[in-house]
Amino acid sequence: MQRPAGADAASLTLQAWQRGRAARQRLLSARAPAVDLDAECAAAALVRSLSPEGGSSFAYRQMDASGRSLRTLSALAQYPHLTSLDLSHNKLRSIAAVGALTRLVSLSVAHNLLVTVDLPAAPSLRRLDARCNAVRHVDGLGQRAHALEELILDGNNLSSLSGLSGLCQLRTLSAGRNRLSEVSELATAAPLLARLDLSRNRLEDVACLASMAALTTARLAHNRISQLPVLSRLRRLAELDVSHNELASLAALRDGLTGSPSLRRLAVEANPFSGVDASGEGMRLELLWLFPSLSELEGSPVEAVEKVRAQSRHSADADALLAIRRRHLPDEGLAASASEAARQPLQSEEDSPLVRAWVDVGA
Repeated sequence: MQRPAGADAASLTLQAWQRGRAARQRLLSARAPAVDLDAECAAAALVRSLSPEGGSSFAYRQMDASGRSLRTLSALAQYPHLTSLDLSHNKLRSIAAVGALTRLVSLSVAHNLLVTVDLPAAPSLRRLDARCNAVRHVDGLGQRAHALEELILDGNNLSSLSGLSGLCQLRTLSAGRNRLSEVSELATAAPLLARLDLSRNRLEDVACLASMAALTTARLAHNRISQLPVLSRLRRLAELDVSHNELASLAALRDGLTGSPSLRRLAVEANPFSGVDASGEGMRLELLWLFPSLSELEGSPVEAVEKVRAQSRHSADADALLAIRRRHLPDEGLAASASEAARQPLQSEEDSPLVRAWVDVGA
């Protein structure tokens, strides 16, 4: 067998060992018995969950059956009073058996083998965690679980969020690390949505955000967004992350966020426009001038002195203030100026209202 170019004996041995290990793991997984959530397994999973159920009777409320290699759930119907169920880190391909739990409030099926969320009617369910499966669609979920307040779908194979219509109580939606290319249905699907995470998808258009008036947090990092919609209606928007996108100019960001008085945290790094200033300081000051309500920028707190410097550099009086400082404080070494006009020779600075006011007080 001919050795690949550039490969030594040690690396080839390591690669062969890794391939063999992966093959052994697949074989063991295929031979693993079909573990069932039978009565014995359920009894081991029912901890700290016995609660009064009217009169002198008691009922189980919580079950933690995570990490037990479960494939089926035959005994689940025996516990109709469950309100919290953790089935994460198993090998489930269906959760239809959960339909017997009409009082269920919280359900976790994260890290399983689900291709679809085949959850029957769940009128009381408020929290569903289905992250890290192979879910391709969520058709009809909004009709079957209309009381949901938190839905976590990160790390699946979703290309669309159609099927969420009817989630009138949904406050939190996290669907990062999927294959979403459009999310227009969110404009009407969840009118109370406040926290949205769509990072690491394939989004180019997020126009639907403009009509989501209850939104407070929007995480859109690692997408393909080149233009923000006008978000002036989002009076509660406090956090926006559009880092690692394709915003080509600062104007695209400014026009979208004009009239967002509640904005406190902003992340825009790794966009084409953010590489204009090699030092990074000038861009940070310009962002602080455009959005003075910020308390955190790119993950670091905003200092009061930075806001003062931003105003000094970019406000309407910046050129006049710089002219005064250059004339009367020449030792400051003001190589960088507020604008191109301020870098020109000082010919008529005495005509500036600020200069005249400064002279009148006895300068």
